[in-house]
Amino acid sequence: MAGFSDDINALNVTSLTVCDSEEDGVWLQVKYEVIESIPATLPYDYLRPENINSLIKLIRDELVDRFARGGVTLRCSEPCPLCGSPCRAAAGHTTDPSEDKQRHDCDHQPSGLFGTYDYNTRQLVSDSCSTNILGNYTFPFTSIRDQRPYSQFGICFPTWKQPPPLTTNANEVGQYIFYHYQNELAQYHKCEPCTNVPSSFNRSLDELEQKQKNVIAGITSE
Repeated sequence: MAGFSDDINALNVTSLTVCDSEEDGVWLQVKYEVIESIPATLPYDYLRPENINSLIKLIRDELVDRFARGGVTLRCSEPCPLCGSPCRAAAGHTTDPSEDKQRHDCDHQPSGLFGTYDYNTRQLVSDSCSTNILGNYTFPFTSIRDQRPYSQFGICFPTWKQPPPLTTNANEVGQYIFYHYQNELAQYHKCEPCTNVPSSFNRSLDELEQKQKNVIAGITSE
């Protein structure tokens, strides 16, 4: 993912207009151009796991090229160093004259998605960087013994904004994945499943889809 972020930042964007205000037709054009960039004839077994990354790279390269030609502005996507949630700022924001806007920012997700686990139980943790601040938790910085409080996140990672202290995770999609795919996450990260996933994480796809439609339509929840 970092390579994709590097490609985006290398474009030296001068306009940081985010994609939210783009017309529907722009998105359809991007869709068609991405599809056209995929080889018309693919072997029947092309979508095997070992080939997925190359296909993703092909699509990303097309998006970067489309962006360079003045198309839809992409997001930065630099992952949070502690929870892995992608930066939501516009691509190229690190070159903004404002020092504050240069810093990465994201909706922090359950850290267990990124492989963070409790050292005593080896269970994946459901807390995010934001909820960890309220819990006065720490994270290993330069080593396991070098524990720093989450309240010093912005000091330890100066290219990132300090997460706001929240009582719940802001990333609802991350909540859904963490709730419904515990066994898969534990197997992937070679840890134990979290046994105390908050029930509030049990969101439905219909709920998430409707919220995304509301965002696209400019409808804000009260």
